[in-house]
Amino acid sequence: AGGTDEATEQRGAAELQAMLTKGDREGACRAAMEHGLWAPALLLSSYMNLAAYTQVMAEFTRRTFALGSPLRTIYLLFAGQGKALFDPTEVEAVLDGWQQNLAVIVANRTPEDHAVLQLLGDALWQLRGQVEAAQLCYLLAGVSPE
Repeated sequence: AGGTDEATEQRGAAELQAMLTKGDREGACRAAMEHGLWAPALLLSSYMNLAAYTQVMAEFTRRTFALGSPLRTIYLLFAGQGKALFDPTEVEAVLDGWQQNLAVIVANRTPEDHAVLQLLGDALWQLRGQVEAAQLCYLLAGVSPE
């Protein structure tokens, strides 16, 4: 997933070059994303603003990593979008691999991880009835269960 063939890559590179020659970083970044050129998209967005970077990171993550995978989980946290893991389209897959997802969150702390750990605990408790697992998440988040 997220790969490109050589012809698409070359067309994308030509489009990027034309836009960058005109100083159009935003257009070049969009073109890079459309062509699946994630390294250039991430690099360009890092020279734009934080919102652009997090948008590109989140889109890269969604197109590249499977629902519920620990890589998807941690990359969404890196993009500042960890709460998206609890959208109806994502949450069941996250819960299916909750132990691995919990491990990757705790091993790679981020500014929003406490809120995400609490949401993981809430989902485990409410959707799966896994009280002990939920309490572990609350403990790691530094909150008391409500």
